[in-house]
Amino acid sequence: MISKRALIIGLILSLTLPGSVTNAQTAISTPNFIIYNEVNASSEFIGKLSYFIQYVYNDYVINNRLSMMPPCNGSKYIVYITNNVSDLGGYVSYGPLCISYIEFNSNANIPYSVYYTLLHMVSYFAEAPDYDSKWYGVASSVGLTEHLSHMCNYVNLFFVDKYWLRNPYDYFNQYPYYGAFPYGALFYWLMNQYTPQFILAMTLNSTQSTNTWVNVEYVIFLTSIIHGVYLCGTLYKPTFTVINPNSTLYLVMPGLTARYFVVNGLINGVLTINVYGNVTSDLVINRTIFVTNGSVYIALVNPTLSQELVKAVVTYHGSTMSRITNQYLILVLAVMMLFLTIILLTQLRNH
Repeated sequence: MISKRALIIGLILSLTLPGSVTNAQTAISTPNFIIYNEVNASSEFIGKLSYFIQYVYNDYVINNRLSMMPPCNGSKYIVYITNNVSDLGGYVSYGPLCISYIEFNSNANIPYSVYYTLLHMVSYFAEAPDYDSKWYGVASSVGLTEHLSHMCNYVNLFFVDKYWLRNPYDYFNQYPYYGAFPYGALFYWLMNQYTPQFILAMTLNSTQSTNTWVNVEYVIFLTSIIHGVYLCGTLYKPTFTVINPNSTLYLVMPGLTARYFVVNGLINGVLTINVYGNVTSDLVINRTIFVTNGSVYIALVNPTLSQELVKAVVTYHGSTMSRITNQYLILVLAVMMLFLTIILLTQLRNH
């Protein structure tokens, strides 16, 4: 007969040892994951998580050909549902080029947090353990997550909160990690030109405090968004300041920032934008350009990392059509005067 003491010891062991009967009963398995419910999350949450974690894994590996780090132990990834992780709802623990375990918050936002967390299983992250110490490392993971998941929770904030007015390096120093999320708009846009593998390699493998490739692409992005950019099916444009056809602007522009202007009510004519300071534009500056009826949009971008004092002089040379009309009227009047003069001289001769 089993003694009462043995029963108590057995009960204690069953509650404390890993792989116990109690834990095994709360585990759910998918082809690539074993999920342990550590906090008695609802069956609805467990079912949704188990579905999306396998779905997203297949999407990354099969559809996007991303190379995932293997599990550190066994053939499946260990997943724990806890209440210990961030608001994004997920955490990846790295071994030496392998995944020790994954955590999800019991109130995680599924499937967004699954897309975001599983992206960090890609080998580039294990090779760059301090990726989150740079704004572009954090922003690239957000931009890729939202492009691949078709869910925009943060990248649209770049336009809503006018992030083009802030130097990303300085802003990240003030608001690390979450301060970089809206800059994911840059990498969402870059997904139209590059593969996820290339973007992650260029951002996560950087050992410099500043990244030349990112800086160049960001300046191109700031210059291009004057025409708008689609994020999750919505067209976003920067906010424009309306200026007169003849204006002089004095601007203090932090590094890697942009300002956007519009000149309305122009008729066919010529416009000159003379700029003093180290800036670039979507238009030809310091030259005379021909403009058609309507409006002219101007982007001024500081491509340097330091603050620039900029003077911009916008000069509208008037309507070409009105000048042509005036010249035509003058010619008609001259002809009429000549004709009247001839008639008058003829009459005088006849008398």
